[in-house]
Amino acid sequence: MSNLRPAALLTLLALTACGGGIHKRWTFHEAFPDPTELVTTQDPAAAHKRLADTELPRTRAHDDRLLELLRTRTEITAAHLVLLTRAVGHENHSVCHTDRGMFCWGDRAKGEAAATIELLLNEGLPKITTIDRRWYAELIGCTQTDPTLLRYLDRFHAQMDDGSEAALIDILKGMPGSPATTPLILALRERGQADDNRCWIAFSYLSFDDDRLDLLRAMVGSGIDVQGERLLQAMRAFSFDSGREAAFAMLVQKAPSLQFADAKAVVAMFSFDEGKQKACAALAKATAIQVTEAQLAELLRMFSFDSDRAACVRSLAAHLHGTSTALDARAILSTFSFDSDRLAATRALAGRWRHFPQEERRTITATFSFDSSKKEASRLLD
Repeated sequence: MSNLRPAALLTLLALTACGGGIHKRWTFHEAFPDPTELVTTQDPAAAHKRLADTELPRTRAHDDRLLELLRTRTEITAAHLVLLTRAVGHENHSVCHTDRGMFCWGDRAKGEAAATIELLLNEGLPKITTIDRRWYAELIGCTQTDPTLLRYLDRFHAQMDDGSEAALIDILKGMPGSPATTPLILALRERGQADDNRCWIAFSYLSFDDDRLDLLRAMVGSGIDVQGERLLQAMRAFSFDSGREAAFAMLVQKAPSLQFADAKAVVAMFSFDEGKQKACAALAKATAIQVTEAQLAELLRMFSFDSDRAACVRSLAAHLHGTSTALDARAILSTFSFDSDRLAATRALAGRWRHFPQEERRTITATFSFDSSKKEASRLLD
């Protein structure tokens, strides 16, 4: 499944290269010359795909036409109600591509489009005759407010969700990228229908980092376990360092006994030094983790720049434990390229290195390039 966000990128999805030129999307009139097709088609899946490639009007007249199509029906299938909601024009906030086609979502509960979708969903609910998981899921995904979401849950969820992983996955596959995913999982958790395992399954099906953060906040707030492999699983899901930073700062608060191997794995997930450094700072602030000098050297080798290595040393200096050796001290200093940052690291760790015999302290100062730096390092270690 591929996805794009933010909305500024979505113009690329509206246009496709075609024989050296540009292929324009359908207008609604071109795609549906007879709009009643939305409520009568025998192939709603095909109409769904056509709608995804249609430039939809954002006008009151168009919305009124869709509402009238619904109001003239005494009964409607879930699939046809989905088509009506999908025909409402809105500014795409996110787009997901799956084997079922393209799913476009607007900002939840914002603007006239959201109000029209809410009317369609609420007026259509008592008219629904035929429904399955696929179309139920998309109706849930289209809900603009939690009260409407809850009405659909009350009416249909018991018959759509037998409590199995497979049932939940089917529902999630029917609403990829929907901003209603987190409200759905929260509602199910409040009803006792989403244990920790089901929450993590839902998390794994989210498409965008900000949605992942929203669900994580809710999961953490509800007391979900985030220790060990669960934390690593969550961190691996993020696409960008900014999301990883926010997620780790949140999750590490709930993992006070995080082991070094897991902490190292988290730091390795960041693409850039800034993220790695912030992860080390969050780790030092929120946990009782203890590291040896040899382990600190392992972390420092992950960085590209001395300034961030020095910041990592300052963050974790208070968490060093065990017997320190001159060999480990040299391993730490050898990760640096410049004397100024070697001195910064020495300044932070001198309290652990001053007890070395004079000859071993000389081997440490020998790692510096310039006499002035060696002299300053000797002074720090005296």
